[in-house]
Amino acid sequence: SLTQATYAPTSPEIEALKLRVASAGGDPIAAYTAWIDEQLSSPSPSLLAYTEAANAQEKAARDPDYNLNSQNRRRGWWLFAVKANSQLKQRFAFALSEIFVASDEDGVVNRSSYGAANYHDQLAEAATGRYRSLLRSVSLSPVMGTYLSHLRNEKAITDGSGNPLTSPDENYAREIMQLFSIGLVQLHPDGSLKLDENATPIPTYTQTDISHMARASTGWSSSKRNAAAAPHAVIDNNTFALGDGTKHREAQWTHPMKAFEARHDTNAKTVLGVNLPAGNTANQDLNAVLDLLRDHPNTAPFLSRRLIQRLVTANPSPGYVYRVSQTFRTTNGDFPAVLKAILLDPEARAPQTAETPAGSGKVREPILRATAFMRAFGASSSLALSDLTAWGYPSAELAKFPAGTTRYRLNRTPALDQSPLSAPSVFNWFLPVYAPSGLIAANGIVSPELQIVTETTAVSAANFIYNGIYTAAGFTPNTGLPNLTGNPQRINIDITPLEPLYLSKLDTNGDGLFSPADTSTFNNPVAIAAAGEAVVDRIDLLLTGGELKARFGNTTGTPRRIILDAVAATNSGTNSNPDPAVQASTAVSRIRTALWLVMVSPQGVTQK
Repeated sequence: SLTQATYAPTSPEIEALKLRVASAGGDPIAAYTAWIDEQLSSPSPSLLAYTEAANAQEKAARDPDYNLNSQNRRRGWWLFAVKANSQLKQRFAFALSEIFVASDEDGVVNRSSYGAANYHDQLAEAATGRYRSLLRSVSLSPVMGTYLSHLRNEKAITDGSGNPLTSPDENYAREIMQLFSIGLVQLHPDGSLKLDENATPIPTYTQTDISHMARASTGWSSSKRNAAAAPHAVIDNNTFALGDGTKHREAQWTHPMKAFEARHDTNAKTVLGVNLPAGNTANQDLNAVLDLLRDHPNTAPFLSRRLIQRLVTANPSPGYVYRVSQTFRTTNGDFPAVLKAILLDPEARAPQTAETPAGSGKVREPILRATAFMRAFGASSSLALSDLTAWGYPSAELAKFPAGTTRYRLNRTPALDQSPLSAPSVFNWFLPVYAPSGLIAANGIVSPELQIVTETTAVSAANFIYNGIYTAAGFTPNTGLPNLTGNPQRINIDITPLEPLYLSKLDTNGDGLFSPADTSTFNNPVAIAAAGEAVVDRIDLLLTGGELKARFGNTTGTPRRIILDAVAATNSGTNSNPDPAVQASTAVSRIRTALWLVMVSPQGVTQK
């Protein structure tokens, strides 16, 4: 459950949920429902506020060589993913960002770090709202506006004879239907295809619909801008063709667009069979279109399947899609209700056993494998988040993280082939219907995340985790601030909680050491194997929800047995060494072996 609704569980969160289940009389659904409600009421931190404060610190440290784009916005995303208290909102925001894609692969979006950060904040807050509100905020986001080119999109311009010289851009008009609402083909409420009399899928819209939708979307541009003179106050913008502005003076990118009625097409339009009368204002046309898309019978099953895929499983059954779709439809796209329908469904809550269908769950995309590992094993740096209060970071924002939270100076992560808000196109990193050739395609199922796996990325993503386990630099290279010493930006995991677990199976005399004084366990292969097994099972719980043990038990030749044998064999030549320091070092080596092998196992790279 926590694996689906957070960036991965931590040991304290697992224990807290167990206590919640006990307090609910052993009812896991009641406990999980209460947890969801608590998470939805938890305030989400502002990525915009973080980026502004981090940039202020960076500017002071780097002037006159300060020329940041979205580096600190990406670093803030890692902070939020690994440490924010509002985990459900953060995970939901990531899911939405892979559906309502705006990417910093676009140069303007990359440069407009405050606008991109604000876009993330809009997605995070959507968890407590409705789909229609989200669709409006996305439609009026200047970041989305520049990415899909409906910012400054104006009505057709004609010559003196009425011949068109320019026409409205159709990019957003197409994608708001294809990707953000109704999809390409008509669906039944359970997500299955509707077919015509020739057994052919039925399109949801035509080119004429796109053209009229584009006309309905004209007339929107920046509502605010920064004054040219210091201190560059935020003022109203009255220039439709306002340029892209100056980096870090981004009022035009952090405020929703407004209508310039003289640039809006006021002629009659017909979109998806609905007439929009002549004389409508830009806002009237937009509201009519948003209502139309919200109420379209395709929207509920189309988006329900997408959200299930992003949070729970790549191959939801028609029944699962139908149940979520019905909730979406009957609540007018109320996201708290939809989230509960997704996360509490029997298909999401079914325990994983040896009989669980292979098509259940989903492959973890590389960036989620990284966040899961970092959260599970307490990855941190020596850069205190609280230090940013000296650079304008509000104390109220600090309260949205655990005490002692540190920062994560991860920028682009090419080893993962993914970076936050950096999808290669509006179609995300992978298509929801992608099925690699072979067994997956032959069995009629899909695995979208495998579309970004290549021979190179399979190795580089694993090596990213390897570095976090085995190297002093951890997850990040030397990308600190120039006025700091000692590499405080390095991000390292904390395996110390696993060391006493290992020792607890061997230290029979309670002196806190493993030595010949522990007469029944020292140099005892069975006892040493039991200590390794305890560590593997804890890692298994954190990274796979205990799937290795539940699915394979102790069966020879299975992933769990292979991992247990490898852990026991690690530094086995030291088993008879009487020096407690050597035994402590061996324990660390075995813990690292266990971490590495569980993380790269098939169960470690999938989410069940």
